Amino acid sequence: MDFIYDGRPSNFHPLMMTFFTRPRPHHGGSHTRTNSRNKTIEEIREQVERWGISQEAVDRIFTEAPYTGKFNVGRYTRYMEDMMRVKNALGLCSIYTYQGLIFGDDMTQLYNAATDENLSPGELVEHGERISNLAKLINVREGFTRADDKVPEVWFRPMESPEGRIEMQDYYQTKVLTKEDVDRLLDDYYEERGWDPKTGQPTKERLEQLGLKEYSEEVKS
Repeated sequence: MDFIYDGRPSNFHPLMMTFFTRPRPHHGGSHTRTNSRNKTIEEIREQVERWGISQEAVDRIFTEAPYTGKFNVGRYTRYMEDMMRVKNALGLCSIYTYQGLIFGDDMTQLYNAATDENLSPGELVEHGERISNLAKLINVREGFTRADDKVPEVWFRPMESPEGRIEMQDYYQTKVLTKEDVDRLLDDYYEERGWDPKTGQPTKERLEQLGLKEYSEEVKS
């Protein structure tokens, strides 16, 4: 089954990354505000900071490297997946996020008002992280490994169009992304999650930190 979007004519943002990182394939990408083209790096950073992510994580996302472009989409994707889990759990439409109408701080206020709890945006992100890990463990149980988190080979082949040759590039189209570049972004994604980059699976340590020790027998590391 083919993915519903092609990474070559698209800016390589978290949605493109989630097509091969999320447990649900093909139609399981996480629509995020950064689907939109022509956002400045300042606008994207401001949006990221509204998701309740720690300053250290924000700095990691926006630390440039030769394979990343202006931001590290691998590290960024981890948090966008977790917030999509929160939105789904709360029954919120993702289009509001896509249109820039609701962020982590907004969702936390809504959740706290409805439940009389006092969660911070960061704590809400962690709830989403638990859901992401549990979903991944279903695939781990069925034998999925890093080898299954793979980019379609066709994305690395130039596409010929009436406008000319199109190749997969970073969000700002400053460099063509190679297989090695995407592999390193996947390394960063696993590292940001606290997963084993060799297996692509959650670690026992991270599961225990998230209060999911009872499920840690599903993984070997």
